[in-house]
Amino acid sequence: MLTTKSLIYISLIFAFAVALSDGDEIAFKTHGSHNNADYQYLNAGTVDGSVSMAPNTDENTFSGTWWIAHQLEDGSWAFETEGNIPNDQHIYLNANTFTGEVNLAANTDFSTASGTHWAVEDLEDGTVALRNLGSHSNPAFVYLNTDTFTGAVNLAGTTDYSSASGTHWEIVTLFSVSFRVI
Repeated sequence: MLTTKSLIYISLIFAFAVALSDGDEIAFKTHGSHNNADYQYLNAGTVDGSVSMAPNTDENTFSGTWWIAHQLEDGSWAFETEGNIPNDQHIYLNANTFTGEVNLAANTDFSTASGTHWAVEDLEDGTVALRNLGSHSNPAFVYLNTDTFTGAVNLAGTTDYSSASGTHWEIVTLFSVSFRVI
């Protein structure tokens, strides 16, 4: 019988061999330079719309670490939290390119929530960067970033590992609708 732990283990083995597909259940694991066991996975707080880091993807205690990938009509990606406490106001990973703040938004409508649109970019070290495609371009606030010392999540202007190692992510496939090997 497959359990959550066995699915996570299997997904870690195939994490870099599986392409992201619309509808995949995923987790975002940081590859920041400071390895802090308390801050490993991107976690959504559906009660208040916050985004922080969690130590694991246990769906009972950190259900906000489970996300559904949605490919949008414009080719960008939106990420819907699967948090156990539903809240219609806090659903999609969102970023504010004016302030660098990361939170959750109610919808993916570009006219009201352009910060919910993301590009997934391959990095040289085998990880990915999540580039925000919000309507306001600001070179200081572009890539999803975490501070692995504090667990804070924000946007950074670069993916340079020496100054923004928290922009390097692994997309861990928890459940895939298709296993297209790349």
